[in-house]
Amino acid sequence: MRSQSVYFAVKTSAAAVVVVVVVVVVVVVVLVEVVVVVVVVLEIVVLVVVVVVVVVVVVVVVVVDVVVVIAAA
Repeated sequence: MRSQSVYFAVKTSAAAVVVVVVVVVVVVVVLVEVVVVVVVVLEIVVLVVVVVVVVVVVVVVVVVDVVVVIAAA
């Protein structure tokens, strides 16, 4: 009877260790996915900011050129 109790305790402990390992692996995978999503979102934001800055610079240059041409005429 004593050996069955020890066996059950060891079996239960092993199952608990497996559950903890699986939970830790799942949490790590989810955190890595979240980091990847955040990095992708930041890349998109940086790309949008760069595009907006380029468009603003082009518009300012065109407006300045038009004003210079009108003032020269």
